[in-house]
Amino acid sequence: NPSSLLPAPQRSAPSSPKNRAKSRTNNHGRQLPTKLWSKMTCDEQTSATEELTRIINEQLGRREQLEIIRILQPDGPQLLPYQTEFDLDFTAMNDDKHRRIKNIIKFNLISNGGSMNDESDGYSSLSSNNSDPLSQRIEKAFKLRQRKEQRQAAKEHRSGLFNAQHHQVLELTKCDEDIEVDILS
Repeated sequence: NPSSLLPAPQRSAPSSPKNRAKSRTNNHGRQLPTKLWSKMTCDEQTSATEELTRIINEQLGRREQLEIIRILQPDGPQLLPYQTEFDLDFTAMNDDKHRRIKNIIKFNLISNGGSMNDESDGYSSLSSNNSDPLSQRIEKAFKLRQRKEQRQAAKEHRSGLFNAQHHQVLELTKCDEDIEVDILS
């Protein structure tokens, strides 16, 4: 049964839109999983695991990655703040976990402005049919969050508190005087 190593979470910039013909394959040319986990062959599960791992690594933020780890291993490993790699164990994967992970990926790609039909988004097999109640809820949550962010930005602009905000980068160098030398031993 497949398991995978999840490297340090890094948020990648969303890819630019491409003017390609839309298809149901990812950018590696493989067919993305559209059937239930229990109905997949071992090879299909392996390729689905590889594709999920790629999407989790490249397109999801730390919060979503941790949520997926909790789905895969509910009483799983204790995650430490300094930990940079996580071992994903797909051996306990079932239809429900697979569906929940796909929903997290779908919600994240929609909320980050990625098109669900774009080849570059990694999971174009997820339906973007607006008659689906789940996609309607996701779309509504996305619009609500967008409006909330716009209202907050307008409040900040009106208040003027953040207009003179400057970002400075501090560089710390160690001087010779700061180095401790043990001369007694």
